[in-house]
Amino acid sequence: MIVQNKIDKLLRDNLNVSKLIIRNDSNKHNVPPNSESHFNVQIVSDDFQDLSQVQRHKIVYKAIESLLTEIHAFSITAITTSEFKENSSLRDTPDCEN
Repeated sequence: MIVQNKIDKLLRDNLNVSKLIIRNDSNKHNVPPNSESHFNVQIVSDDFQDLSQVQRHKIVYKAIESLLTEIHAFSITAITTSEFKENSSLRDTPDCEN
């Protein structure tokens, strides 16, 4: 879980995180066992207050910028604390068809 731990550290270092769930979904795709290439991230931070989804994603991508060459797919749910209280479910990612 080297890449997953790096994602966790970078997000926590760069954002005021109140909740962070990082799920390695690589096993759902056509990759070797124990790969760390496909991630689903739910991040709750009031740093996202009054920002569009595009702006929120840009902040997250900037935080993990140094890892983007190691990651093939990165699904983001970036929400505020109040949005999390309304809907706390983590989006699921589909299995790869190949």
